[in-house]
Amino acid sequence: MAKKLNITQQAYSNIEKTPENMSLKKLNDIADLMQVKIVILLGIDNEYVQNQT
Repeated sequence: MAKKLNITQQAYSNIEKTPENMSLKKLNDIADLMQVKIVILLGIDNEYVQNQT
C-alpha cells in the first residue's frame, strides 16, 4: 500500500497507528486505491448520511 501511495513504509505505518492525523488527500488516495467511498473508510453508514440531509 505504501508503494502505491508513493510514501515510505514508515509513513504508512504512522497512518495505521494514528489515522486521525491523516490528511484528507491521503484518505482520498487510499479510498481511490481501495475503490471505496471515503465514508466507508470513516465508518459512516451511508443510510444514516442520506437520512440526515
